[in-house]
Amino acid sequence: MNSAVVVAKTLSIFENFLIDVIAQSNFELSEVNISSQDEWKIEDGALAHKSGGFFQVCGLTNQVTQKEELVLFQPQSALTGLVLCQKENTAFILLQARAEPGNIGVGQYGPTIQSTAANYLRMHGGKATSYFELFSGFRAKARLIDTTMQFDLGKRYFQKSKSLMYVEVDELIETDPNMIWVPLSVIQASLAKDNFLNPDLRSLLCVFNWNKFLGCPDIETSSSAPIDFLTRILHGKEFGCGSWNTLPLNQLNNWEVTDAGILNKDNSDVSVKLFQTVCKTREVSQWVQPLMIGSGQGLVKLLMRQHNGETEFLLSLQKEFGISGQQTITPTYLIYPGEKVKPEIMTNNNVVAEFFQSEEGGRFIAHESVYQLCLIEDEMLIQDNQYWVNAYTLKKLLSTSNNVSIQLRCISSLLIDIINPEAFC
Repeated sequence: MNSAVVVAKTLSIFENFLIDVIAQSNFELSEVNISSQDEWKIEDGALAHKSGGFFQVCGLTNQVTQKEELVLFQPQSALTGLVLCQKENTAFILLQARAEPGNIGVGQYGPTIQSTAANYLRMHGGKATSYFELFSGFRAKARLIDTTMQFDLGKRYFQKSKSLMYVEVDELIETDPNMIWVPLSVIQASLAKDNFLNPDLRSLLCVFNWNKFLGCPDIETSSSAPIDFLTRILHGKEFGCGSWNTLPLNQLNNWEVTDAGILNKDNSDVSVKLFQTVCKTREVSQWVQPLMIGSGQGLVKLLMRQHNGETEFLLSLQKEFGISGQQTITPTYLIYPGEKVKPEIMTNNNVVAEFFQSEEGGRFIAHESVYQLCLIEDEMLIQDNQYWVNAYTLKKLLSTSNNVSIQLRCISSLLIDIINPEAFC
């Protein structure tokens, strides 16, 4: 895997390449105390990196209800992007086999670029972010073809969105040792694999208009969403942060800062600890960073039905304190790790597809949810905040900036052939 163009022609090659990169990373992970390292420190009421970059860990409080939360504060946008190429009537995508400290299984595939500003500005003092130049300025043989802004986890971050970018190149460019070109068909065959494609990659896959990229028409069908759906989205959004304000860690009642980390006093919900990582395939070979821990497993469930000859999906409008406007479009049911699952959500629906997904391994450790796509009977009582939409409407919602949750984008990666039927016929 030296300077060359490496292509995953089959699913087995795709799977084995990730295994090889993980093996080459010489990955090690160990928990450390705050006092045993000098990279991160408590400063101005937050756990922060000495450079002032990356992210901070702080408290959050609601001025009305006095409810508290522990959150990651990273208001600057992160950059995620795909490099695409069409060759021989096939769409190829340049992916990164990415080892992260918090990943279940160590490695998952991520997009071509997945980088915070602190990373691509090299505040870590390590190697440059590969292929960043394709997304940061004009290149004669590269074209920026689409961009959007999307929410991150609304109950784990405070005021964070990600920039999603798509760049097309004329030829399959050379691959770094942990990068590989993968045909869209091979990626599609891997969509139901557990902890294999990371959330940022799934998000980029479902938001993109594959019909348009491959020269196929978008065929609009009759919309099943009530007209007040979009009205509810807009009217339900609050100004800015609403009643939520950041709070110094030492003023939190439910968490305490110890040498072992920021711990929940009830030993539940979420906590943060520091970990030292050794990984030979990243920009720096070793580093220390905080990782957020969520107790238990989350659940993301999207219900679908056949109605009037169309496939429809049941979406919900939910409040999430960490996002601007606080209201977001989610799958039918959304339970974060650490939250209690209501009995009615556990109804034994007909699960047509399922995968397990751990969140971004650079911020969370073993923070996993089970994602389920369920087929139900046509008739079902729904809540006032729920709406049935057809595939065309879902596709349009996914393409709008800062409206849909990352969990809806992740589970919608299973549907790229349904929302882009002409491209996958």
